[in-house]
Amino acid sequence: KIVVLDAEEESRQTLRHLLDCEGWLVHFVDDTRTMMNELVSGEWSLLVVNIEMAPPGGPLFSVLRDLSQAEIVKPGSQDRLRSIAGPRKDESAVARRLGVLFLVPIELAYEYLAYLERDRLPYAVRPYHLQDFFEKVSDLLIEVGAIPRPIRASRFQASTLPGEKART
Repeated sequence: KIVVLDAEEESRQTLRHLLDCEGWLVHFVDDTRTMMNELVSGEWSLLVVNIEMAPPGGPLFSVLRDLSQAEIVKPGSQDRLRSIAGPRKDESAVARRLGVLFLVPIELAYEYLAYLERDRLPYAVRPYHLQDFFEKVSDLLIEVGAIPRPIRASRFQASTLPGEKART
């Protein structure tokens, strides 16, 4: 389940087309209050947010950065944690709760990419390079435990031009 925070109608339509066609449940919001209410429900695995709605240095950016880097114990792993001797924590018993992918319009890349890279936050520059975009979404969904294996090709990439061999 993916929630998208973006106020630009054209961007939402593009994302709706890309993500719905892949079979993911996608919900679009255009204001931060609605987004926060959705996140509180705990139903979402991934938040895709237009960086213009949460610019670096602002309070929402800080919250999203912290959420994307927060780790929680997976359900059912309490017994494994109790059996570990000493103060070490079992890294395999921990998973990120919410993936966050920032969307950066190309005309704002010079302004925002340094912040995202400094904090090691995933981002996609719009207009999208499809393979890169789907790899980032796939990697984040794996990190949060929403899908079991990578999705390395979208349905858009599955079609071939006449005379080309299909990739396997």
